[in-house]
Amino acid sequence: MALELFKFSPLPNPPAEYDPIFFRQFLRTLEIYFAQLDALTPNQAKSYRATEFFGGTFAGGSLAVTGNAGVGTSTQFGSGAGVLGMANATTVPTTNPTGGGVLYIQAGALKYRGSSGTVTTIAPA
Repeated sequence: MALELFKFSPLPNPPAEYDPIFFRQFLRTLEIYFAQLDALTPNQAKSYRATEFFGGTFAGGSLAVTGNAGVGTSTQFGSGAGVLGMANATTVPTTNPTGGGVLYIQAGALKYRGSSGTVTTIAPA
């Protein structure tokens, strides 16, 4: 996984001679840096790019998931296996997407809003 636009801590300038205080500060800076890289959700990253996922793979723009996949949920799968679960949209789309459409759930119904603004209920709740 690569962190997009990750901000690292600036390293201190070394003194002319060995200084134990400087060395401890330097090591602490490196510890913080590597702790951020090791964290599951580093705060300094603007976005993330991954080539592999737990329980699936990502190749050539396609995502393959082993097990269930959730959008806005990690528990709502109706006791299914190998299914896609979607939570209700917290805010339904109110503007028209350009050159495509938006798929979302509203009150349990699967809906699609196209670029012309037409909202189609694909499956009722």
